[in-house]
Amino acid sequence: MATNLGYHQLEGDHLNQWTAFMTNIGKALSKADAVTTTHSFLAERIREFTDNPVHVFSNSLNAAQLEVCSRLSSDQGTQGSLRIAYFSGSPSHSLDFEVARHGIIRFLHESPDSSLTVVGHLELSSELRALGSRIRSLPFMDFLAMQALLATCDVNIVPLQRSVFTHSKSELKYFEAAAASTITLASRSPLFSQVITHGANGMLANADEWAQVLHALSAMEVSDRSSIAQAAKTHAEATYSPSALLSQLEAIF
Repeated sequence: MATNLGYHQLEGDHLNQWTAFMTNIGKALSKADAVTTTHSFLAERIREFTDNPVHVFSNSLNAAQLEVCSRLSSDQGTQGSLRIAYFSGSPSHSLDFEVARHGIIRFLHESPDSSLTVVGHLELSSELRALGSRIRSLPFMDFLAMQALLATCDVNIVPLQRSVFTHSKSELKYFEAAAASTITLASRSPLFSQVITHGANGMLANADEWAQVLHALSAMEVSDRSSIAQAAKTHAEATYSPSALLSQLEAIF
């Protein structure tokens, strides 16, 4: 976990503070009567530390996101090219991006009409900067502006390292994009493999498949892309809306 977060080089007081923080999380867990968490993989890890009940209560879309998305127009781009987007919420995501970087660069070289938009905390490599105006770097933005930007992209990418830490991340990048009618291409982590059916409501890739899957998505008829995006949107609204989460809460409490 420390390596995933870039904390493995902490020393002195900083290391002590981080260690104490993690220890206190464990103490709080031991004193809880029950635990809620966001998905089944994380629930299983928590059960390794406590005999108390562990319930899954998913992350969700809120009313403001759904209202913004209801006003967005769906645009699946042009066959033969892709507008790719990567949203980096923290510096640790640079390690996740590395999983797909070579495949993305290869695809962009082989698909000259395609582009990449990077939002947030990611330092662009020299190989990406060399692609000039086809690479757009934007600062961290609020979650409603992100929904609007997602709607202008053809594919939202979610590369992940293979580790317990990254596998514990929720699927919010999938359902946020889905609400904006944008397809997600994600690493084949346990959770994303559970919520995405490849080719039906999204796309999945192993570490060595990113260029291949991007090419497959680029080559699709626009109508086929639209079908995948609509399936994802329908799934997201049925599963991650406030009303859907209310049903989860009622089942728990």
